[in-house]
Amino acid sequence: MGSSVRLLFWLSVLIVAAALALFAISNGETVALGFWPAPYLVEAPLYAAVLVALLLGFLLGEFAAWLAAGRWRREARRRARRIASLEAELLATQAQLAPAAPLALPTTPPSTGIAARPAS
Repeated sequence: MGSSVRLLFWLSVLIVAAALALFAISNGETVALGFWPAPYLVEAPLYAAVLVALLLGFLLGEFAAWLAAGRWRREARRRARRIASLEAELLATQAQLAPAAPLALPTTPPSTGIAARPAS
């Protein structure tokens, strides 16, 4: 299963890389990018402007998702601390009970008071 997933991953990477290369070849025209209100004007290929915008959007989305997951990471840390304290408490309780003498088991079964029938 691992090799088929790896193959699928690399096939998808190859397809995305080919699509990006075709996009870059098809959109090589130069565009002027202005950064309002600054008076700067930068000329760059159209594909570079689009890919940088996509990359920035991806990074901002990942950052927002990371911030949103902060509550769950905090909860996981809290639960890990609780588990560690409960495990320590369990070990302490087991250590207290270990030296206690084990209960003596009877060597013969208790009598029910009913006499056994002789075999016929």
